[in-house]
Amino acid sequence: MRIQLMILACGLALAACGESTPEAESNVTTEVKIDSHSDRKGEMELKLPGGFEAKIPLPKGAGDKSDFDIDGVGLYPGARVSTVNVRAGEGPAVVTISFAAPGSAPEVAQWYERELLANDVVVKRTGEMLVGRTEDGDDFTLEITQALAGSTGLLTITDAAKG
Repeated sequence: MRIQLMILACGLALAACGESTPEAESNVTTEVKIDSHSDRKGEMELKLPGGFEAKIPLPKGAGDKSDFDIDGVGLYPGARVSTVNVRAGEGPAVVTISFAAPGSAPEVAQWYERELLANDVVVKRTGEMLVGRTEDGDDFTLEITQALAGSTGLLTITDAAKG
């Protein structure tokens, strides 16, 4: 699975982490959030061990070009990523990606189901929620919700290596 923003966020989070004791590591959670709403400047919010927090502005349009890929299936046509959140530390690493799509919730869910199955991704659909597992063994859920104009999606991926 390839998630371009996840790599950037994880790299920044890991680069910013210093040495710590094993006792301190057991209670450490690293969170990286990238927020790119159309009504404000895009920014990356970092929350790192030791209380370090920072908001870093992203270049204009950075959120417009962001995308994700689940075993060959990318964003619904015309969809835009609005938030990427990477949470690592105690327990499994979890990545959440939210997006807005121009289609209705049933249309978007049907499109994802069809595309994932066509790419041999194991997936089960209940209403507008898809639950599956990537070829890497990572569990994911994709919740599609009807919005005033189109729909919104929330993709949650749990890292199998730490799960």
